[in-house]
Amino acid sequence: TVWRAGEDVEVAWVQKAWHGGGYQYRLCPADAELTEACFQSHPVPFADGFSKLRWGGHGGEELVFNATDVSVGTLPEGSTWRRGPFPRGPWE
Repeated sequence: TVWRAGEDVEVAWVQKAWHGGGYQYRLCPADAELTEACFQSHPVPFADGFSKLRWGGHGGEELVFNATDVSVGTLPEGSTWRRGPFPRGPWE
């Protein structure tokens, strides 16, 4: 897959644990050394304020909803973290 700078792309991930939390996508430039520090310093902004749940695989049913984004207390400072769509489980 070739992505071009400034292009919006659809990505997906699977949540298999009921721990709450959130996520942030990060990319390291192709010409840089692939280190954790490189990825941590290049967060990718979200394209819009929506998230989507999909079940049934590609072409399955979808539910679009307003995302909850956090930009305070994030690393790197000022980047955006998105809350996962499921709360943590009912157990302690």
